[in-house]
Amino acid sequence: MLKYASLLRSIKAEIIDRAFVRPAGEGTEAEAALDLIMETVSVLDYDCDYLPGADISAVTNDSREACRDAIFIAIKGARSNGAEFVPQALEKGAKVVISEDDLEDLLLPGTVNLVVKNTYKAYAVLCEAFYDFPTRNMAGFAFTGTNGKTTSAMLTRMLLKHAGQCCGLISTVEYDCGIKIVPADRTTPEAGRLFAMFAEMQQNNVRNIVMEVSSHALHQNRIGTLQFNAAVFTNLTGDHLDYHKTMEEYYQVKKRLFTDHLANGGKAVINIDDSYGKRLAEELPAERVVTFGCNSAQWQITNIQSSAQGSTFTLKNPDIEQRFSIDLPGKYNIYNVSGTVLALHCTGKLPLDKSAEILAENSVTVPGRMESFVLPDGAVAVVDYAHTADALENVLNTLRKIAQQRLLCVFGCGGDRDKSKRPAMGKIAADIADVIYLTSDNPRSEEPAAIIEEIKSGIPQDFAALHTITDRRSAIKTALKNALPGDIVLIAGKGHEDYQEIDGVKHHFDDREEVRNFR
Repeated sequence: MLKYASLLRSIKAEIIDRAFVRPAGEGTEAEAALDLIMETVSVLDYDCDYLPGADISAVTNDSREACRDAIFIAIKGARSNGAEFVPQALEKGAKVVISEDDLEDLLLPGTVNLVVKNTYKAYAVLCEAFYDFPTRNMAGFAFTGTNGKTTSAMLTRMLLKHAGQCCGLISTVEYDCGIKIVPADRTTPEAGRLFAMFAEMQQNNVRNIVMEVSSHALHQNRIGTLQFNAAVFTNLTGDHLDYHKTMEEYYQVKKRLFTDHLANGGKAVINIDDSYGKRLAEELPAERVVTFGCNSAQWQITNIQSSAQGSTFTLKNPDIEQRFSIDLPGKYNIYNVSGTVLALHCTGKLPLDKSAEILAENSVTVPGRMESFVLPDGAVAVVDYAHTADALENVLNTLRKIAQQRLLCVFGCGGDRDKSKRPAMGKIAADIADVIYLTSDNPRSEEPAAIIEEIKSGIPQDFAALHTITDRRSAIKTALKNALPGDIVLIAGKGHEDYQEIDGVKHHFDDREEVRNFR
């Protein structure tokens, strides 16, 4: 239980109005309800606490989880309005309702309605305060960008753990609270779950948190007032434009990580070979910026050598030069490693030579990222999460360089998501691969055939080796069956995911299982 006054004070700047209904009758219940109202007035109007102070048992945005003495946040989302569920929350005993609109007409006797500027932000800050700001004594490392977040985050955890430092992880693949690891269901969880996990990390004596921060999380203020010692910008390419509408809006949302969530003395580690990264570095205070890239950057990437077994490269500035050897192929992975090791280096967590030593001695594995399987006839299948045009191009180019014979590509595009990337991905596949198998990804509420037709619009009509097999299992089996010794089959789009979402229902499906079970 946490005192109401403490929670109220944490969002005081967000509150623009309040309303309440006086309790009916007499007795202990009525007195407690009146105390709650008096406490609201005393904190908001007089900046003092009304003793003895009400207790809050929970903070939730889900009316099904509301309980006695809870705060219910009625979030106005894209698909539903939390105001519809206020009666259920109050019936379950919630004593305070937070909303963006006046909901006084829905109140029960002895309950309070606080009107705020932004319910997403209020919810996150309340959750953070409810768990007593669990990250304030932890070193934080955040990664944002269109591609590379997961690999970078998991690399950071690996390096810290091999250096003997306890580390928690919030990623697209899994959540690691220091003892227990569970599969992730989204890149950045909603605030209630996120701060509950941070509290669990605190109990497990975790001293470092590594976190992927999605654009949706930043736009919806899921991370509250979190402050990071280092934030890494990997790149920015077309994605999520169904949500953000324009690349400019997408960029501005990503930028918030570096303007609103860097700790005092924190560093923005930025890939300036990316055009948006270059712009970001120019728009932030110079003393906070650490840049890297193959061109004109503070830290230069040079002497690149890459093969199917991995890559070597040098990272240097005028004072330090360090050679790295990693078992990850592809130039994009060199960028991922560079951002990771520089974030640890510039915050004093791990010097470059120590990171280089750990990477040289340990295999780097990221589920569903360039995960390779040797087929019975000697061909190779590669499962990768690439689901944007840029990611697909990077992976195909990497595999093109190491394929001894043909490069086959199995992919589709997700439904109810950014449609602009569909023809672009089709064109890229046709430009680089020898054979294409178009299939379903997660069609969600869309017709799979309609999605495939949009991908096809980007593929030249004279591309002869195009196969359309809507059923993903059949498409994978057909591609693997047709692969010859020396061929590489890329199965792109889903990576680590173990489901396929069709008509709003998730069915178990794992690309990696399909490859393992192939005979």
